[in-house]
Amino acid sequence: MSTENEAVLPLFTWFHQHPEVGHTEFATTQKIKETLKGMGLEPQPLGTLPTGTFALIKGSHPGKTLLLRSDIDALPVAEKAEVRYPSLNPGKMHACGHDIHMTTVLTAARLLTERKEQLHGTVFLAFQPAEEVAGGAVELLDQGVTKGCTEFVGLHSEPLLPVGTLGITAGCVMASTDTFRITLTGAGTHAAAPHLGNNPIPVLFGLGRELMLFAGQKVSPVHNYVLSITHVEAGEAWNVIPDTAMLEGTIRCEYPEDRKTLKKALYRLVDSYAEAHQVSADIYWHDGAPAVLNDEEMVQPAAELARKEGFQVKALEMAMTGDDFSHYKEYAKRYQVSDPELQPQTKPLALYVKVGTGLGAPLHNSHFKADPAAIGPAARFLADFITERLRGR
Repeated sequence: MSTENEAVLPLFTWFHQHPEVGHTEFATTQKIKETLKGMGLEPQPLGTLPTGTFALIKGSHPGKTLLLRSDIDALPVAEKAEVRYPSLNPGKMHACGHDIHMTTVLTAARLLTERKEQLHGTVFLAFQPAEEVAGGAVELLDQGVTKGCTEFVGLHSEPLLPVGTLGITAGCVMASTDTFRITLTGAGTHAAAPHLGNNPIPVLFGLGRELMLFAGQKVSPVHNYVLSITHVEAGEAWNVIPDTAMLEGTIRCEYPEDRKTLKKALYRLVDSYAEAHQVSADIYWHDGAPAVLNDEEMVQPAAELARKEGFQVKALEMAMTGDDFSHYKEYAKRYQVSDPELQPQTKPLALYVKVGTGLGAPLHNSHFKADPAAIGPAARFLADFITERLRGR
């Protein structure tokens, strides 16, 4: 391992060994604050949120404000990967590489603080809680602390890429992530007398089949989308027909218009199917994160810089996974509409980079492990890219 990475290994090791799930990242937040203070920065609370923090690196020259975001939460997954620094919190691990994210962003922050005299504008360092549980980015953004930020940079570990490779792709990088839960209510009765009730379980089976088929008739065959049913629940005993049956799942889309179309179509299908089978239907829908979109204005200079610094650059196919990083740019647009002081309007721009952390088990897998050798070069790239963006190049 290079000297550059040896310097950051203790910090990465600490984060890896102390994973905390969303909304409980208290020790993680404290460690981030201590590290920021060690650089001479002043970590600030995220409004009323109990975890997470932010800090500002103010350059010596005027300019715009660019936000660099790291998510900080872990997953409720028991670690099985063979590493020298295993998780010390049973049943929890950084199975999505947020330990890499935090260490990389903090290392980039250190580099940026060392060049404040040459820095134009301000770097907003956002350490966001609860990315893995719905709502983390929205909760942070609702505090209003990011008003004035016009450009946004995020990163993610990528086990499909070797160390030394960056995935930098224009357009849609990750899908929108909506969830639904459908509860059908019929009439329970004895299993030996189904004619005296109305069993919702066969209706649920039929509805599930219809849901898996209908999406392909509603969106273009060349558009990416996924509808998955992930949880089915009904009944408690072998001789009792229950009153209710439930299924839930997710819809992922590349295009926002398909997202709207499929939501409306799902409601229509469920209502008509339930009426035809004389059961009632209750639908819970959660609008998740929008699709993650990379702007060409950010992608082109980022790819050029990455190649100059010796990275292999890959244009990856979009993934049907999601990330609430997409909310940052969306909120910037809303701020500009609602706050006259932010005029004249500047088009918000975003870049989401996938950092090769070594080929291996996929994200969210108990055997996932990220090679910390990726940290130093990725941090240097981020610091250099942000310096150039703030300089207006």
